Amino acid sequence: MTYARYTQFEYDPARRDEVLAHWRDPETSHPTNEPGFVRGFVLDSLEQPGLLRVMTLWEEPEQFDAYFASPGHQAIGGTMGERSAKITVRDGLEDVLLLAPPAAPERDDAGHVRIIRARIRDNASIPALREFWRTSGREALESAEGVHASRAYVDEAAGLFIIQVWWSDAETATAFVASDEHEAKLTVPLDQWVDRIDRAEATPLD
Repeated sequence: MTYARYTQFEYDPARRDEVLAHWRDPETSHPTNEPGFVRGFVLDSLEQPGLLRVMTLWEEPEQFDAYFASPGHQAIGGTMGERSAKITVRDGLEDVLLLAPPAAPERDDAGHVRIIRARIRDNASIPALREFWRTSGREALESAEGVHASRAYVDEAAGLFIIQVWWSDAETATAFVASDEHEAKLTVPLDQWVDRIDRAEATPLD
């Protein structure tokens, strides 16, 4: 669980620069070195001038309580008051949902890339091809030893089906392609819809 502490200040918009300068001042008590502190945000409203919100994240509520009782934190109320600011909301929050963008594919140490191109015999089979890849084809590849990530693409105009695979090394890739598992889970199903054209092998530059 992450504990969040939320505080809202109202201040005279004419003194905005003074208020923000106070928060940016290194002499202002910030919790960056406090035990359990995770991250903090000082947010000034764009739509309601004179509203400033402070959000700090902590590992445990008790760690915030210890910081709250410190002389440095207690002084903030007075120094903000000198700049026309007053606290209007205080609240403690717990996280119930974490939203984050998808993680990037783990390709950092992939030393070998293969790109396989195949001709789609009939574009009417593209929905079946897409369903195969999403339900079993991709899993069959990415569960293989040495595979870091894989992607499949369809070029309808050119009638192409393309697979890109990031491997740990070329030897591991060759061994899997020659295996009965590859034959049963990838070659045989794909032969229903496509004819292989070629394969390119490469080494990542980064």
